[in-house]
Amino acid sequence: MKTSETFSLSRFGEYFILDLRNCFAKVGLTTLVCGLVPLILLVMVAATNFAVGDPSVWIIENSVKDMVTAVTSIFYFLLIPISCYGLLTDKSAGSTSLMLPASHTEKYASMVINSMIILPLTFAALYFATDAALWAIFPQWYDDAVIVDIVKRTFRNSPTAVMTMLSSFFMPWMVSAVGLTGALLFKRGKGAKTFAVSAVSFILLVAVLGSIDIPSLYNKVNMHTVNVIWVVFQTVCAVLCLTYVYFRTKIIQY
Repeated sequence: MKTSETFSLSRFGEYFILDLRNCFAKVGLTTLVCGLVPLILLVMVAATNFAVGDPSVWIIENSVKDMVTAVTSIFYFLLIPISCYGLLTDKSAGSTSLMLPASHTEKYASMVINSMIILPLTFAALYFATDAALWAIFPQWYDDAVIVDIVKRTFRNSPTAVMTMLSSFFMPWMVSAVGLTGALLFKRGKGAKTFAVSAVSFILLVAVLGSIDIPSLYNKVNMHTVNVIWVVFQTVCAVLCLTYVYFRTKIIQY
């Protein structure tokens, strides 16, 4: 019997739980490893310093931790949607998903919630918990936890300044939306192609921005306004990607 295309909350709940379990089965280990990156970083730096340096004088500073956090987060947010939903374009695996008793809207909502909310929050909770634990246990070797550093910057500067700093990075929802798009846009090499297209797009964006008289722009608007524009731009990109995903999943045929 053909599944009704109306949104049923009870049916969605059953499908969502099944989908979530499948996602954790596919990327649970990756989520764990990425969440433990602060510990891996500490072990690597400690081993290096104990082997070739003075084991009594070293510390992992926040500048290094910020860079590692940014790289790990982008890697996770971009590739996890591909790992979870990349097989939808595969004839054998994708047809199984299409046969499950749920409407397209319910499947789409589950996909978005899992890849853009549940999994990222799980990763973030594990990552920041590991980061905070290492700071508490090894303060002589591990600089302030990320959360502590944000609080300190807030009191030292202002909440607006901290939000401006945070918004200068790529927004998680935009990166995850790009990952979902790559999962459905490409047939083979989804991860590599998605990363390559994203990198080229960013380079082109930088080239376009490079043609703008930035100093003159800063004289007309403050940095906070520029960052708000940057966040809005990323949000629009995410909405466009999710719109593509919605219609692409609606017309998948084998």
